[in-house]
Amino acid sequence: PSSANFAEIEAPLSSSTTIFGRALRNRLGALKFTQIHAALQTFLVAIDIGMLSFAFVLGYYARATLPFPNIPVGDPPPLTEYLPMLAIHTVTIIVLFYFTRMYHMHRGINRFDLGITIAQNVSIGTFIAIAVETLAFKNSTLDLDYPRGVIVYAWIFSLITVALGRELHRQIVVRLRKAGIGRDQLLIIGGGSIAARIIDRINRSPQLGFDVIGIVSHDAETQDVVDETEPYSIDVPLLGHYEELPTLIDSRQINHVIIALPDATRRELATLISLCQRGTVDIKIYPDTFAFITSGLTVDQLSGMPLLGVRD
Repeated sequence: PSSANFAEIEAPLSSSTTIFGRALRNRLGALKFTQIHAALQTFLVAIDIGMLSFAFVLGYYARATLPFPNIPVGDPPPLTEYLPMLAIHTVTIIVLFYFTRMYHMHRGINRFDLGITIAQNVSIGTFIAIAVETLAFKNSTLDLDYPRGVIVYAWIFSLITVALGRELHRQIVVRLRKAGIGRDQLLIIGGGSIAARIIDRINRSPQLGFDVIGIVSHDAETQDVVDETEPYSIDVPLLGHYEELPTLIDSRQINHVIIALPDATRRELATLISLCQRGTVDIKIYPDTFAFITSGLTVDQLSGMPLLGVRD
C-alpha cells in the first residue's frame, strides 16, 4: 500500500487513541479526587474518635483528682471498667455527627457557627449516650455505679477537644487546597455581575479549594457574560449553553455547580437542576430572596456570599 493509504489508516487510529487517552485521564482524575475526598473525610472521623476518647480519659482522671462536684472517692474503679461507657459515649456522638451532616465538608463556615454546632451535637450525644448506657448495662455484669462526675467532665472536655480536632483538620485541608491537592472543579451557570462576584470571591479565597472551570450561558444572549461596567471581570472561558450541561459535567469532571441566576423562575431552576444531577455533583443557587428557605433548602456561604444548597 502507498504512504497515503497508511496515513488514512493511521489517522482514525490516532484519533481513537487520543480520545481513549483523554477518557482514561479523566477517569483517573475523577478517581484521584474521590480517593482524596474520602481520605480527608475518613481522617476527620478518626480525629473525632480520637478526641472523644481522649476527652473521656481526661474526664476520668479529672474526676479522680478534682474536688468537683464533690470530693473524689478514695479508691475509684480502674479505667478499664469505664471502657464500655467510653465506647458508647464515642460511638453515639459519632453517629449523631453523621446524621447531622457534620461530615459533609462545608466551605466558608466560620468558627463561631462550627463551635455552636459542635456544642449542640456533643451535648445531645452525651444525653443519648447516658440513656443508652442505662438501658444497655441495667441488670448486667456492667451495671456498675459510675460516678456522674466522669460524664460531666467527659462532656466538658469533649467540647474542647472536638473543637481543637476540627480546627486541626481545617488547617490541614486548607493547606492541601492551597497546594493544589483535593481541589474541586466548579462550573457557574449564568453571567454578568453575579457570576463575576462569585469568581472574584473564589479567586481571593484559595482556601475554599475551588477551580473555576468556566461558565455556561443560560439564554441565547449569554446574559452579558462580560460586563465592562462592573468592578469585577470574568477571566474564565464560556463553555457553552445550558443544554450542554450533562456533557460538560461528565467530560470536565465537575464536582460543584453554582446557579448564578437570581431572576430565574422556579421552572427554569428545576430544569437546570435536573440537567446538573450527575453522580454526586453539589448544586448551589445564588438566591434573589430567602423565600426558598421555607422549601427545605440548606443555607451555605461562600466567603460571606449566601448560597442555597439544593443537592450536596
